[in-house]
Amino acid sequence: MPSSAVTAPIQNVPNDVLQEIFLECLPSEYWTTTIEPSQIPVLLTHVCQLWRNVAFACPLLWRSLRWSTNWERVGGGEIDTFSAAVARAKSAPRNLQVILSTRLPLSSPKRTYSFKSLPHIPNRLVVPIGPFLTKLLLRGVPISHIHDLASESFPSLVLLALYLEGQDLEGFPWAAKGPIRAFSNAPALRRVALGSSLDDDYQRRTYASPNILLPWEQLTHILDFASPNQGPHSISDYVRKSQNLRFLVAELHYRDVGVEGWDHWRDRSVDPTMLDNLESLTINYWGAGGDDIGYPAFVDSLRFPNLKSLRFDGAEFALTDPLFWTEVLINQFIARLSSLHHLTYLSLCATTIDPVSFRRILAATPNITTLDAQIFENYRFFFEAISWNPADKLLPRLETLVLELDDSEARSDGEGETISPDIFEGFLESRLRNDTPFRKIVVYSSQHSYMDDDTAFVAVAQKYASRGLVLERRCVTVERDRKAGFEWLERDPDLQDWPELAEMLFIVL
Repeated sequence: MPSSAVTAPIQNVPNDVLQEIFLECLPSEYWTTTIEPSQIPVLLTHVCQLWRNVAFACPLLWRSLRWSTNWERVGGGEIDTFSAAVARAKSAPRNLQVILSTRLPLSSPKRTYSFKSLPHIPNRLVVPIGPFLTKLLLRGVPISHIHDLASESFPSLVLLALYLEGQDLEGFPWAAKGPIRAFSNAPALRRVALGSSLDDDYQRRTYASPNILLPWEQLTHILDFASPNQGPHSISDYVRKSQNLRFLVAELHYRDVGVEGWDHWRDRSVDPTMLDNLESLTINYWGAGGDDIGYPAFVDSLRFPNLKSLRFDGAEFALTDPLFWTEVLINQFIARLSSLHHLTYLSLCATTIDPVSFRRILAATPNITTLDAQIFENYRFFFEAISWNPADKLLPRLETLVLELDDSEARSDGEGETISPDIFEGFLESRLRNDTPFRKIVVYSSQHSYMDDDTAFVAVAQKYASRGLVLERRCVTVERDRKAGFEWLERDPDLQDWPELAEMLFIVL
C-alpha cells in the first residue's frame, strides 16, 4: 500500500463509523442489491483489506440480496459465491430474492432439460438462513426443490412471493407427492403473492394456490396473479378461510365474468362469505378471455361492507357490451357499488372506458377522495367526465387524482399527447373555480421526460399552483425495469413497502 494511503484520514475512521458510511452507500432501492463486483456492497470489499474486513463484518450490509440469473448459467460455483454473501448477514432479518429464468421458448426440449438439471438451490441458499428470513421471493425455482423444504423452515417469514414455472406446475406429480408444505407453519406470514407462467395456448390446467398449503386464516394480503376458477379450488374457497384478509388481488376467468359468470356463480351467492376486514380489492380481468371488464360475478359470493379501495384492471370498460352486461347485471353492479359506503379510493385501469358507463360508476361512488386512473387511449372522455358540473356533482369529495403516464396510445405510437393540455385545463378550472376539495395530482412514469416541465399538461398544472394545486411527479424507473404491466403496483398505497413484487412480473429479455 502506498505511504500516502497509510496516512489518509479515512484510515483513522473507527470501524463502526465506517460501517455506517457503508450502509449509506447501499442503493436507495434496497431490493435491487446484488453481488455484482461493480456494485455496492461487493465493490467496497475490493478497495483494501481493511474495508474488506469491515464490510464482511457488517451484517446489515448483506441483509437484502437479489440473485437473478438464467437457468443455463446456474452452477455450483455461482451458488457458493452467493451463499457466502448471504451468510454474512448472520442473524439480521433477511430479504432474499432468487430469480431464475430462461430465454428458451416454452416448446424447446432444452428448456425442460436445463430446468430439471438445476442444482438444489433452496438447500444451498434458503435453508441455512430460513430462521432469519422476513421477505422471500422465489421465481423459476423448481417445484421439487421447494417441495423438499420442511414446514418449520420459516418462523420469521412475513412476506412471500412465489412465481412457478408453468411447465413445472403442470408436470409435477401432485397426486403422488401432495401439496407444498414449506410455508404451512410460518407463524409470522401475513402477505402472499402467487403467480405462474402460461402455456402457449393459455389453457391452464394446474394452479399454484390449490397446491400450496398456507396459513390462510392469518394472512392479511393475498395477491393471486393466477387464480383458480373451478371445482373445489376456486378463489372463493381459500378466501373463505381468510377471515383476517385486508387486501385481495384476484385474477378472473371467462367463467367469472358477465352472463356466463352469473350462471356459474349464482348458486354460491346464496351463502356469501363475510369479509369484515377486507379493505382493498383488485379485480384483474387479463385472464378472462376477451380481457374486457364485465360483471364480476365471483364477488357475489363475498360480502365486504368495510371496503375502502377498489380497482378494476382490464381492457374495455363498457356497460353497453351485451356479452358481459345485461340490464339486470348493470343494475346489480351499480347497486353493489352504491352500497360501499366506506369506499374512498377507486382505481380504473382500462384500455378505454365508455363515457356513459364511467359517469354511472362515478355517480354510484360519491365518497371517493382519491381517483387512480390508467386509460390507454390517452384518457379519452376521462377528464370531461370528472370535470365539476353543478348539475350532476360527480365526485363531490375528490381530493387527489393519480395518473399513469407510461401506458398510453401516445407512448405506444410515439406521437401525440397522453393528456390533452386543453381538456386537462378545462378539468382543472372546473374543479378549482368551484371551490371543490380537489387540490392534488400525482403522476407516475418510468421516464422523466414524460413529466418534465416541458410536457404540455405539466405546464398547465403549474399555472394553477398559485391557486393551491399540488403536482407530485414520481419516477419509477428502477421499479419498472423489465416489468410487464401491472403498473398499479407502484401506485397502490398499501404496497409501498413491498417493491420486490415487480420482480415477479418481469419480462425475460
